[in-house]
Amino acid sequence: MTASLLVVLALELTRIGGTDGTATLGSALEAVEAGGFVLPPYRGPALQPVVSARYGRLELGLAPAGRWHKVMATSADGREALVRIGQWRIGGRALWSGRLESERSEWFVGVEGAGSDGGARVADLVVAEGAGLIEIGPTLGLRTTLTDKIAVAGRLRWPVSLSESGTSHGPGGAVAVEWSL
Repeated sequence: MTASLLVVLALELTRIGGTDGTATLGSALEAVEAGGFVLPPYRGPALQPVVSARYGRLELGLAPAGRWHKVMATSADGREALVRIGQWRIGGRALWSGRLESERSEWFVGVEGAGSDGGARVADLVVAEGAGLIEIGPTLGLRTTLTDKIAVAGRLRWPVSLSESGTSHGPGGAVAVEWSL
C-alpha cells in the first residue's frame, strides 16, 4: 500500500452535559465598567468540528472553536452600553495508527493539546480578561470504516489542564463521525 495524503472532516462529541465555559457578565453597567472580571476557561462546544490530514500512519488535526456574543448593559441612571465578549479555543492532535486484523478497523494512539482564552470590552475599555487554559495529554482510540468515505471513531483521553485556578487531570472520551475528502 502506498501512502497518500487524505483530508478528513469530522464532527466530534467531546462531552455530554456540563458547561463549555461561556462567559456572562450580567447587565449592570456599573459593575461591568468597574472591570476586574475573569472569564471562565472556554472548553469549546460539545459538538466540535475537526479537520485532519492523514499521510500513511500519521495524522495531524486541528479543532478550532470560538464564541462571540454581545449583551446590552444598563446603569441605574439609564445609560446603556454594548458589552462584547469573545472566547476562543484551538486544539491540535498528532496520532499514529495501525490496522487491526479487520480491514475495516484501525487503532490509533497519540497526543493532543489545546489552548483557550478570551476577553470582554465596552467600547475600547477592557472589562474582563480570559482565564487562559492549556490542556495536554495522551489519547488512544479505535476507528471503524463504514463506507469508503465515512468512518466512526471513539477515543479515550487523559488531559492535564493548566489554568490560573490550578492544575487538574482526569479521564475523558470522544466519539466522532469522519468524512474523507
